[in-house]
Amino acid sequence: EMNRRLIGGLATFHFAATPANEATLLAERVAASAVFMTGNPVVDALHYILASAPRNPTVAQVLAATANLRRVVLTTHRRESFGGYMTENLQILRRFVESHPDVALVFPVHPNPVVVDTTRRVLGQHPRIHLLEPLNYEAFVQLLSDAWLIVSDSGGVQEEAPTLGRPLIILRENTERPESVECGIARLVGPDASRLAEMLEEAYAPDSWASRATKLTNPFGRGDAGARIVDVIARHLVDAQASLAAAHS
Repeated sequence: EMNRRLIGGLATFHFAATPANEATLLAERVAASAVFMTGNPVVDALHYILASAPRNPTVAQVLAATANLRRVVLTTHRRESFGGYMTENLQILRRFVESHPDVALVFPVHPNPVVVDTTRRVLGQHPRIHLLEPLNYEAFVQLLSDAWLIVSDSGGVQEEAPTLGRPLIILRENTERPESVECGIARLVGPDASRLAEMLEEAYAPDSWASRATKLTNPFGRGDAGARIVDVIARHLVDAQASLAAAHS
């Protein structure tokens, strides 16, 4: 946030991903003529990756192993999750898998030793729990796109889930991306990890909030942010060139 404010003071153009982002800039007294609501280029990038990247063999293997199962894709690595909160979350997820034979858990494990040790202790040795080495971004996006449900404490995933039309449970007390919750595609666990168990069951129920994820509008854009940004810059350059020519005429 500090870097955003410092860079914002130098910027000529401010491209806002959402109406809330635009409102924040205007509240900071950025000139309205310098603010443009374009959506987030990460949406463009996700669409491009899914259309063009070759299938990752690790992802292909785990998808084959979990065919016909409801895949829960997990990511957790934030330091505020360490300790009892992370342990309880993983225990709840294991019990959920154990009590639902049609559910599989896929977890690309962050290399932090705290995460690795806790994960092996709580989630190890279960045939429907797949613990993977960290994935590159292309492979990770491919895995998310085939999830039934995403459970994560990541900030970026909160933008990726709506783009992919996948329901998300956020393992955090609060979020800097409230749009994902407000649009209905995400639920925030909050400080009490026991809420996770309730949310998992709610997502599993017939005609649940999770089943409606693909029908929701992505609050982070339509996948044309890059083109809209280029259009703004191009128009500015044309206007600047015309002004320069007029000044010398």
